[in-house]
Amino acid sequence: MSIPNPRPDELVGQPSIRVVVCHTTYLRKFLHPLVSVADLTIRFVSGQCHSKDDLFSKWSRELGFPAYFGRNWDAFEEMIGDLDWLSVPRVLLVVEKSQELLAGHPADFACLMDILVKAIEDDKQPSRDLAEPSLTVILQCDCSAAEDFATRMLTLGCRIPYLSLSA
Repeated sequence: MSIPNPRPDELVGQPSIRVVVCHTTYLRKFLHPLVSVADLTIRFVSGQCHSKDDLFSKWSRELGFPAYFGRNWDAFEEMIGDLDWLSVPRVLLVVEKSQELLAGHPADFACLMDILVKAIEDDKQPSRDLAEPSLTVILQCDCSAAEDFATRMLTLGCRIPYLSLSA
């Protein structure tokens, strides 16, 4: 017996981070109904970042970081942790091809995961400023790379839920 896919809106109810195993095209199609949700902004970013500088360049362009972004981990953490510059209540950040994200750079990958997890945990705090946008992160991973990506995550001690979407 197979488990049915969740509804797209069930993925963005509360701040969270999860790995979604499926083809990139299928995930975009699956999330398409959320495009019309008034208080939600969906940002797709590339996981095809092979260095820290590559990540900073691509994500700052794709997310529209302000010009003052300092292109270092502290500045990146500030941008992800405080999304006021987006001027929206909720942000869904979809990282496509996460299995390629900083491959070969385990220390940088660990730093990125720490920043994303911390941003989610901060958004879950009851004391957070409700005027600030909340963040949900989906790390899309191709089916063929899911096992290797899970191993990378476990090596870091990341216990992030996995969801496999099927057509």
